[in-house]
Amino acid sequence: MANPVYFSVTTDISDEAKANEIIAEMELIEDIYDFNMQDQSASGEMAFRHEDNIKSFSINHPGILFEFECEDGGTGDRFKEFYRDGKYCYIPGVVTYEEFDEAKLI
Repeated sequence: MANPVYFSVTTDISDEAKANEIIAEMELIEDIYDFNMQDQSASGEMAFRHEDNIKSFSINHPGILFEFECEDGGTGDRFKEFYRDGKYCYIPGVVTYEEFDEAKLI
């Protein structure tokens, strides 16, 4: 069973009403947000089906950047996905820590 993925989606549209309208339209598409539905490829890799649906949706809304900020509910891994004009980009999150400062010990 796949872990749930929590996410938020934004666009680069400055008109908030128009952005909300397009996101509402996206929500009507079956499996558009289903990060939990996976297919196993011949190589054994798991692929989320939503990518193809969102790529197609972005083709129908040219010039708009769709940004998904996501967190895997099982592992806590964070990542972002970007879509524009049928193209896709995945960016894994990176954890960084401050340098240790002994003066902060209490």
